[in-house]
Amino acid sequence: MIPSDVSDEFAVSMDEGLLVLTVGDTTVLSADVTRNGEPAPGIPLRFVSEEPTVAVVEGAGLIRGVSVGQTEVTATAVGLANAPVVSRPVRVLRAVAIEDVRPTVTESANNRTAKWGEVVEIVGVGLDPVGLNLVFVDRTPAPIHSFVPAPAEDESASDTLRIWIPAGVPEQSSVLVSRRGGSTASWAMDIVQEDILEPNDLDRVSLSVPAGGLDHRGLALEVRPWGSGQIDCWAAFSTGPDECWSDGYVVDWGSTGDITLVLSIPGGTFETAPVSVEIGDDFTSNENWLIQQSFSLCYDDSGALPFFAVTDHFFETSTDSLVIALADITPPLFLSTTLYGVESSVTPAPTGAPATTPYDLRIHRGYQTELPADPFEENDHCHLASPLSFPSSSTDLTFDHGRDLDWMSFVVPGTPVDPGAVNEVAETEPNGTFAQADTLVFGERGTGVISTPGDTDYYVFEASSGDQIDIEIRAEREGDSTLNSLLQLFFGGEQIALSDDFSITTFDSRITMRAPSTGTYRFSVQDVRGTGLSTHSYQVDLRLLDSESHTVTLQTSQLSSLPASDFRPFIQIWRDDRATDGNINLLIEDEAETTTVLTPGAYLILTYNKAGRPAEYRLDLSAAPIG
Repeated sequence: MIPSDVSDEFAVSMDEGLLVLTVGDTTVLSADVTRNGEPAPGIPLRFVSEEPTVAVVEGAGLIRGVSVGQTEVTATAVGLANAPVVSRPVRVLRAVAIEDVRPTVTESANNRTAKWGEVVEIVGVGLDPVGLNLVFVDRTPAPIHSFVPAPAEDESASDTLRIWIPAGVPEQSSVLVSRRGGSTASWAMDIVQEDILEPNDLDRVSLSVPAGGLDHRGLALEVRPWGSGQIDCWAAFSTGPDECWSDGYVVDWGSTGDITLVLSIPGGTFETAPVSVEIGDDFTSNENWLIQQSFSLCYDDSGALPFFAVTDHFFETSTDSLVIALADITPPLFLSTTLYGVESSVTPAPTGAPATTPYDLRIHRGYQTELPADPFEENDHCHLASPLSFPSSSTDLTFDHGRDLDWMSFVVPGTPVDPGAVNEVAETEPNGTFAQADTLVFGERGTGVISTPGDTDYYVFEASSGDQIDIEIRAEREGDSTLNSLLQLFFGGEQIALSDDFSITTFDSRITMRAPSTGTYRFSVQDVRGTGLSTHSYQVDLRLLDSESHTVTLQTSQLSSLPASDFRPFIQIWRDDRATDGNINLLIEDEAETTTVLTPGAYLILTYNKAGRPAEYRLDLSAAPIG
């Protein structure tokens, strides 16, 4: 035995939380001995149960449930008289047993039939989820809905454990419950191969949100073959039945207010399951937006000039849950979850055994996000952008959840250029030398194709000293072109300006500069890699900027205290031409800060945090006339 004047330097530690066993279950207790805070290996431990008729400890810590009841197990270090004794409470329950499994919605002759996403009640003993190791349906973990224990004083009473049936489990499945130590029980079930909210493929199902919210787990996008002319797609993309599968809902919460939707992909991410949210009386006559891991959609065909814009965003982290918090919204809200076949590994299957993408849907009253909403919400979509003062503003904003999108707007005063009224001049080959250059004048747009390797297209124009020249290529931003442009400006036979990519996320080029002298200027367009393809098409605008044009700077700064890796703000500037051609057009995008020259007209700003983290930040806008 270690002397008493030394043994008080030792201590014994053990998990002191409640240990739950069932009769016959076994597990191994563990404890550690330290001396003055450092590990002291080699000192044996003794475990003793106060009630060995309830639980008995054998050998070096193997504990076995003997009968229903409670006891305390103590651990002491052998030979350390002054070392403190530690104890752990142990509860022993009856062995796990399933007496019945009751579907809460589906009715059947054998009462053993349920659908995906249906809540079922497991009635039995030993079902306390605190001590359960497994709750499975077939081979899929089942989400736990709720638990009602049997009264402690009534050993003959039963527990009730509610679970959701997971989506995708096969028609012949078993509910399996297992407790740590080996006690298990199972119950055979017949599972209908669709979720509890079907049919909602071709007709929307109504969801009324009570005060406590809605919680649906185990829903599924079933991929099925459809008859001729049927399109199972509620989103704004009108793709055919072989490319798009949707579940449609009409969500109502009574009166105008805040609502929060949370969609989750169990065991996956939203990279394969876009979500479309539609506001108004269905997508054919009002505003819509679609939010997905890598892009957003703004769509509105309620006016004389419908518009449709896809906004790429570049979140650096994936997510299994998408939060859509909506402020001051008047119900009903039209919601669809949509799977696009071109972006998913899911393939069509017979109706009797459909391939699926599981998802969970929770709807809460109120604006429930990680940070409070800023005063400008709801501005998650382009047609509800919040206005900023021009030429100067400083606005405190919040990315209230990791996927929050903030749309703002401003107007550069003056007479806007009508993009539809621009005179287009098609290139005339050959135009590969200074002498062969195609002629443009300010206000015209050249169009061409870099069609062969090494192809270079030249253009010539006249400018006066002091003219503010603006040459902008639109190719990659138009979506169909594969051109990675290189733009060069020449005067007197010498290169005076060059542009490859005018922002970090586009291959398009732009040169804005003051003409140093009066005379003849030329510029060239080519692919920076020297390649040539029929898909290397482009448009090039030649503009003379006047004092109505402004140099505009947008800058973000963090108001939170996040590390730099968790605050990666991104800024996009869009020209808002919905009043003239029904479109919004991306001009420039950059991280944290961007500066560009803008002509008179309406503009949109999109900001988001690439790091996918909630954050408070400030957006500063400053502008000055170029003259």
